Amino acid sequence: LWKKAFKENITSIITGHNYVTEAILPACMRWSKLDVANIKDIHRKFSKTPLKTFPLLDFWTYTYYQKMRDFELFPLLNYMEYNKDEAKKIIIEKMGWRDYGGKHYESFFTKFYQGYVLKEKFGYDKRKAHLATLINSGQITKEEALQELKKPAYPPEDLEKDIEYFCKKMGFTREEFEQIMKEPEVPHTKYKSYETGLYRHHEKVMTTLRPITRLVKKII
Repeated sequence: LWKKAFKENITSIITGHNYVTEAILPACMRWSKLDVANIKDIHRKFSKTPLKTFPLLDFWTYTYYQKMRDFELFPLLNYMEYNKDEAKKIIIEKMGWRDYGGKHYESFFTKFYQGYVLKEKFGYDKRKAHLATLINSGQITKEEALQELKKPAYPPEDLEKDIEYFCKKMGFTREEFEQIMKEPEVPHTKYKSYETGLYRHHEKVMTTLRPITRLVKKII
């Protein structure tokens, strides 16, 4: 998206990010998607397949787009009354949209990783963060959230066939997958990472670079 916008000289990008449904997420449940150093180091250690077509956006390129090329993100949903259930009703009735059952469950991979792997191997149920945000924004009650958490994170009727499909797509045997699920957790910090380098000090870095940024903007 950023590369396409840069190529077409489009500096305004509309996003669906919003505080109403996704404002709360503990640091232990996430890692920066801009940490390309981390992605590449993990890939180097466990794969021989080149990352030729895998889309990457590192911290420095992201900073360049935002600070030096004046790209702006516009999270439109933050500027209007947004109710998740009402929005779903509208797109179901007017666009024939089908509910896929959970946040980020529109993709098989994110559904399987978030609903099964993340919960069973690492003990993180992201539904808690998502529901906490909805409680905070007044869209559900705590009691409703607790009732939702009583349901399985992953549809039981899909689990067996989805494990088999995941193993097939990833090139694992079922035994290899089960072994991976049993192995001890390895934190991102065990690999190379921007988070342990200059990325942690990006505000200081940007403050230092701002005079240079202004000069470059005048030139380009």
